[in-house]
Amino acid sequence: MPNLIVFSDTKLKNRLDRLSCSRIVVFSACCAEKLLPAYARFAAKASLSSSQALLYRNALDSVWNCVSSKNWNHATLVGLEQECLHAIPSPEIAREYQEPYAEDAGAAATFALRALLTCDSMNALWAARRVYEALDNFVICTVAGVESDEHLILAHPLIQDELNFQDEDLTLLEAVTQDGETNLFTELRKKSVARSKSIF
Repeated sequence: MPNLIVFSDTKLKNRLDRLSCSRIVVFSACCAEKLLPAYARFAAKASLSSSQALLYRNALDSVWNCVSSKNWNHATLVGLEQECLHAIPSPEIAREYQEPYAEDAGAAATFALRALLTCDSMNALWAARRVYEALDNFVICTVAGVESDEHLILAHPLIQDELNFQDEDLTLLEAVTQDGETNLFTELRKKSVARSKSIF
């Protein structure tokens, strides 16, 4: 049986700290993309306004555009980050509409914005952890007989697949040349959006 991949804050932080700012931001945005549909479903069920429903989609689009153009208005992004922060649904409200991972989606997108604003790798780590913890909770809630067995939870294909995706993304970001960044960033974005359709 192959060795299980484990989510390690320390190992992830060490790898992220060796990346450039733009690569840290891309990794965090990739994580946030995967959870975004949970917020879209929540917004539809809660009958949010179109501006609120698209808030995190627009925020992530802004992150990707800023990484691509390497040009942005700091004050505008600070305002957007604050708007995203205050719009994150509480766990109670998210569960009320049967979309418990809407909170994780909003938080992950906010962390991606903060990564762009600060270049702090902790924001990318927290975005990745949101994805991991959402999947961990999903497995506990939907798979019979795993509630008290951490090994079975970790070994579940949904979790191992995601940890493998994160590892692969980091490996690509570690290896790419500066000339290859633009193409890689585009491919990682497409990959994350595709992943979001089947992450749960």
